[in-house]
Amino acid sequence: MKISIAMATYNGAEYIQEQLDSFAVQTRCPDELVICDDGSHDETVDIIEKFMETVNFQVRFYRNNKRLGFAANFEKAINLCNCDIIVLSDQDDIWYPDKLETLKLAFDQSEDVGFVISNADILDERGNDIGKTLWQARNFSFKKYENLCNKDQFRTMLQYAISTGMVSAFIKKVRKIAGPLPEGMSHDSWYLHVAAGLNITGVILSRSLVGYRQHERQAVGTAKIGLMQKIFKQFYKQQCTFERKIYYRSMLLDRMKHISSNLKVENVLYLENEINHLEIRDKMKQFVFWKRFVLVIRELANGRYKKYSGGFPSAFSDLVPVKCLSD
Repeated sequence: MKISIAMATYNGAEYIQEQLDSFAVQTRCPDELVICDDGSHDETVDIIEKFMETVNFQVRFYRNNKRLGFAANFEKAINLCNCDIIVLSDQDDIWYPDKLETLKLAFDQSEDVGFVISNADILDERGNDIGKTLWQARNFSFKKYENLCNKDQFRTMLQYAISTGMVSAFIKKVRKIAGPLPEGMSHDSWYLHVAAGLNITGVILSRSLVGYRQHERQAVGTAKIGLMQKIFKQFYKQQCTFERKIYYRSMLLDRMKHISSNLKVENVLYLENEINHLEIRDKMKQFVFWKRFVLVIRELANGRYKKYSGGFPSAFSDLVPVKCLSD
C-alpha cells in the first residue's frame, strides 16, 4: 500500500520547516506529499518550494487562487491524494521518524483496517516536550483506551476528542464515503467518525507518533489555561456548544443512514439519544428554575448527563445558566 501525506498550509513560515524536515527523515518515506496553500503572505511558499528540491519523493504543491478556509483547504488536499493510505499533517507539528512505518504496519494487520489513530506528545512553542500527551490532556484513561480498542470504538471516539487530524490516517475508501464535508464542518474528526459509525475497523495506537505543538496562532489546539478559566469552562462551556454539537451529530447520523441501510442499532440509538439530550439541555435556558430542576433530575436519573455530557458539573451549569463565555 502506498502512502500520501495531505497537508494544508497558511502563513506557517515560523514552524513549517521543522514539520517538512520530519517528513524527509522518515524511516518509510511517503510516496507523495500533497500540499495546498491557502494564500500565505509570509515565507511559507518559499520554504515549501526549496524543500521540494531536496527530497526524493513526489511533492505536489497547489496554491489557491482565493482563500478556502482551514477545513475546505484540508479537504482539497485530501481529495488530491492518489495513494492507498492518506495521512493528515498540520503545518506546525513534528513527526517522529518511524511514524509512517508504524502506521503502515498497523494497516497491514488486516485488509479490513480502514483507519488508524495514534497518541501525540504535547510540545511548547519552541518544540520542547512538556511531559504530557494528547490523551492525558483530554482525560483519556487506559480503561477508555481498552473500550476504544474493543467494544465501544464509535461511542468512545465521539466522547473524547482524540481522533484529531494530526494523529489520523485512513484509506481512500473512507474519503469516498465520508466526503464531501457538510457545510461548516471541520475535517478534523469527521472522516474517522463516519468510518467508525459504519463499523469500519480501526487500529488504535497508544504510542505517540507526533509532537503536537501548542502556540497562539494554531487553528486547533489544547490551550494552556489558568485555574479560574478551567473552573468556568468545566461548568459553563457546554452551553456554548449545543448548537454545533447537535448539528455535527445530526449530520453524522444523516450521512451514516445515507451510506448504509444496515447500520449497527447501538450506534444509531447512541446518536439519536445524544441529540435528544443536547436538545433538552439547549432548551432549558428558556425555562424557569423549577422546570429546569425537573428536567435536570430526569436527565440525571436516566444517566444521560454522565453518558453524553460532563456529569454533575454539566447538570449544575443547566440549573444556574449564565451568559455564554468566550472560549
